[in-house]
Amino acid sequence: MTSEKRIFFATVGGSHQPLIEAIRFLHPDHTVFICTGGKSGSEAMITGEGKVIKSSREDKKPSLPNIPTQMDMQPEDFSVLLVPGDNLDEAVIKISTEMEKWRDEGELIADYTGGTKTMTAALVLASLELDVQLYLVKGARNDLDKVVDGTQCCSRAAVGRVRFSRELANYLTAWKQYGYSQALQGLNRMSPPAEETIQKEYLLARNLSKAFDAWDCFDHSQAYNLLSAHSREVGSLYGAYLQTAAMLANEDTPKAEGGRIYDLWLNAKRRVFQGRYDEAVARAYRIIEWIAQWVLYKDCEINTSDISEDQIPEEVELFKNHKGKYQASLHKAWELVDAKTNGEAANFIRANKKDLLTYLDIRSTSVLAHGFRPVGRDDWKKMESWMEEKLIPVLKKELELVGMKSLPRQLPCEYKRIEKSE
Repeated sequence: MTSEKRIFFATVGGSHQPLIEAIRFLHPDHTVFICTGGKSGSEAMITGEGKVIKSSREDKKPSLPNIPTQMDMQPEDFSVLLVPGDNLDEAVIKISTEMEKWRDEGELIADYTGGTKTMTAALVLASLELDVQLYLVKGARNDLDKVVDGTQCCSRAAVGRVRFSRELANYLTAWKQYGYSQALQGLNRMSPPAEETIQKEYLLARNLSKAFDAWDCFDHSQAYNLLSAHSREVGSLYGAYLQTAAMLANEDTPKAEGGRIYDLWLNAKRRVFQGRYDEAVARAYRIIEWIAQWVLYKDCEINTSDISEDQIPEEVELFKNHKGKYQASLHKAWELVDAKTNGEAANFIRANKKDLLTYLDIRSTSVLAHGFRPVGRDDWKKMESWMEEKLIPVLKKELELVGMKSLPRQLPCEYKRIEKSE
């Protein structure tokens, strides 16, 4: 690729003076004239023979030759691209395709001063999509209809914020799939414009993506730190998440631990939305185990990783591990809940011992546990229905008992732009 070569794309139509000014200012090595064909099209301004262009709008008859002749351009210096005058889709496709053909030849630049509204819109859209620098010929005006001939000058079009907003929105669509990590990776590749307000918008979008990515990876402390750094900006849109993150990250209470269990259930739902059923089932297994551990500790101060001998009832058989400690697996933890407590969790296990074994088999035979079978949507739906009907209500009631007034909410699946930030 020869970076010195300049390929100029320009829409043709209306007054010829702005286009001539642009060519003189930009000094392109090759110009692609974007025209409409037919008797009334602008192609004649480029390839027409004889006198084909009026010297001014007021002239009744053409008095000037075509633009290449006026500019002393040779046949190899230009080419013509015909586009429809009123079909935006087709015009964008044709211009984009032509730009792709020239991309390896040098620097692409474009001017959208002339031509029909559709041609102008098509060139702008194609240029924004392919990151082509846009120019515009401006000049003094006596009215809204036209620029006074002789006052024109060619300058770069101010599209930095437009490009930034388009690129930002493109990466933030990953939120729709709870893909905060993917959004963050894209945002980290961006080079935001120097304008301070745009930098603030970029920083906020990046840090919110980073915060919810940390949350999605169970790092509530990191999520809280990032959200609190923007507490004044997030306001009503994300303020509730800041409050929840503060509780999940900073409180060493039964309420906070129970909230983390419920948050894990929401995490499992996000994995289902992404079609990752094995990961959802693994989380469901951990929830079943964690609820038993949580209830035992808050109600009986039993730590299932280090149980004292006097905490073990006769009907529950436990063995010491290689370090000489009594520990309880998932099944043994629920046996302890049955034997040592009398609340909602105890009622659950007394009524659902057989069902529990059945649904745990889904996890046991999965690739992420002890088997080789991938978990499918039907497997998950069975486990989800059972948990929603039997176990999650138990968790909610236990949370009410420890003072949880409102449950953690699902993480956002849409980036909502904050219009005014301070």
